[in-house]
Amino acid sequence: MEKLEKYILLISFLTSFLTVFIVNGLTLAAPSFGSEFAMSNLVQNWVFAITLLFISAFTIPAGQICSKYGCKKSLVIGNSIFLIGLILSALSLSSEMFLFSRVIQGIGYAFQ
Repeated sequence: MEKLEKYILLISFLTSFLTVFIVNGLTLAAPSFGSEFAMSNLVQNWVFAITLLFISAFTIPAGQICSKYGCKKSLVIGNSIFLIGLILSALSLSSEMFLFSRVIQGIGYAFQ
């Protein structure tokens, strides 16, 4: 196996692992961010649902972009968008900003 292929395999593995890790970690943190932003249970459920909604909405366009420009570029785009969403969620000052950051993360998930 070439050196480049090993790096691509490692990056793909880390991306897959960290995505699942972050999603499950958010489930454990739901009571914390719910009390921090004074969210009701309904709004807390939207934190998870809005991400899944945008993943499902952007999966087909992301697949077409991947087939047109290549999987490497698609993975880089997805990781970049996801990273922007993570930074926005860490810097969120309100529940609306937090939900918006989850939208950005959902779009990034679709490209990964």
